[in-house]
Amino acid sequence: MKGLVLKDLYYLRGFARQYLLVFAFMALWSVLIKNASFAVTYLLVMGNSLVLSTLSMDDAVSFNRFALTMPVNMKMLVKAKYVVMVLLEGGMLLTGLLTGFLVEVMPRRINGGSRWIYTSFEWEGTVVLFMLFMTVGSVSLPMVYKLGVEKARNIHMMILLGLAVLVFGGLKLAQMAGLSMENLNEILEAIPEGMWAAIPVGVCMAALMISYGASLRIVRNKEW
Repeated sequence: MKGLVLKDLYYLRGFARQYLLVFAFMALWSVLIKNASFAVTYLLVMGNSLVLSTLSMDDAVSFNRFALTMPVNMKMLVKAKYVVMVLLEGGMLLTGLLTGFLVEVMPRRINGGSRWIYTSFEWEGTVVLFMLFMTVGSVSLPMVYKLGVEKARNIHMMILLGLAVLVFGGLKLAQMAGLSMENLNEILEAIPEGMWAAIPVGVCMAALMISYGASLRIVRNKEW
């Protein structure tokens, strides 16, 4: 299985320069505006996109059909994709945390004055985002094996769009109900810290296990 994982990583290495240039711009922009959330979100979205790109390449060259002529079974092929997803999203998480801490140590002026302050980086939110995108990726992978890469990619984008609408729509409804950001922060702070960690981790782990089992059932009933 190590060879299957390395195969995907070697394929992605060919695009490394392009993605590094884009991320360098994102990181610079985040430092300038003293906000790392945009760059961090972009990284995690890119992680999911890269996994789909490896699946698209496999489909283009009929790699799975070729791999089955070797001492490789479908369970190994599916497991390798989940390992690649975890590695990519984990790498994006570490890079996002590093970017956030870099933004944090850069001081900024208060209203253009002479006083400098340091912003704080909410790393917990980045970890929650990582869990969220891992869950989204877990939903997308079985769709790839069932419907194909292109249809799954469209579903993946619709899920991301739906999440954005849900978040911003929820905030808008809260404002219409008379709740300010300060009120929302007070409500969120009232939730125990342990629950903040347990819920995303639990949902993410459950999604991964269910997704992996669903992918195996799909590929075992599929003719290659």
